Amino acid sequence: MKHHSTTGPARPCLRAIWLAGSFCAAMIATLAAVPANAQDASYPARSIELVVPAAPGGGLDLHARILAEALTAKLGKAVVVLNKPGAGGVVGMGYVARAQPDGYTLLLQGVSNAIVTGLTMEGLTYDPYKDLVPVSLMVRYPLALTINKDLPVNTVAEFIELAKKNPGKYSYGHSGIGTQLELVGEFFKMKSGTDLTAVPYQGAGPILPDLLAGRVSMMLNGLPAESERIKDGKVKALAVTSAERSPVAPKIPTLKETYPDFDMPFWIGIYAPAKTPRPIIEKISGEIAAVMKSDAMKKKLAEIGSDPVGSTPEELAAYGAEQLKLYSAIVDTLRRAKVKLGD
Repeated sequence: MKHHSTTGPARPCLRAIWLAGSFCAAMIATLAAVPANAQDASYPARSIELVVPAAPGGGLDLHARILAEALTAKLGKAVVVLNKPGAGGVVGMGYVARAQPDGYTLLLQGVSNAIVTGLTMEGLTYDPYKDLVPVSLMVRYPLALTINKDLPVNTVAEFIELAKKNPGKYSYGHSGIGTQLELVGEFFKMKSGTDLTAVPYQGAGPILPDLLAGRVSMMLNGLPAESERIKDGKVKALAVTSAERSPVAPKIPTLKETYPDFDMPFWIGIYAPAKTPRPIIEKISGEIAAVMKSDAMKKKLAEIGSDPVGSTPEELAAYGAEQLKLYSAIVDTLRRAKVKLGD
């Protein structure tokens, strides 16, 4: 797939500011536009479908199941995880965008789908910024850059040196065309000057068997999903993508220590179809916030390196606008460097 055509690369900052402002205004306006109805007070009256636009086994799936279990206990109604991978998350996002806006179909998506997809893909059958509305920012956490344990290197510098000596020999797996993991991988390639072959998968989970077997050399995935494999020595962790080292893995350096402008954590938010009644949005947002801020959840997520948030819809809309500005600038940088994304 190709990039959206937008204003030229000569004015990336202005375009990013315009996109971010429009996105935030549209989200908040949409949230305020839908009135209450008689059914809102009884919500939820039946089970809720929590859609994950990725295959089982990755960070999104892990967090979805943690949240679903906690919400089921709190709401007294089943919250059922439904994995809908494909096309870099587009399949799952489109499914929710077209769902009945009654609060019984929700989307758990990360920055890849919430922000990056709209910048790197065209021909979408829905608008990722208008057809899905924010409910709550669930968590933030670093991505971990991991490599096959048999590679004869132990640091980012050593891996870069090895890759430069063998251009095209080593590869990295990412979770799909136009996702954040592809964007971060390509940004790493550009900053490091390495020639790594990108291999797309339908989500992060399916990459793992190939990484363990050495069929791909490197991957970027959420630290919570990788923490046990790192501790067990099944993979080597060379770096994390957050600005600060993770308290869970303080010995793993950040990529920011090598490249000062490398600050690209992963985050997960809950979204609903546009036109979902405001009282339902507020109800589920409040329940998610309560769950995320509970001592039990804080402890559970801290053990895997995930930082619980639990925000209002407006806070997620504003944060999404900031992220849209950031990734718009990164996409422009990569495009000026002739890096192809979403093809």
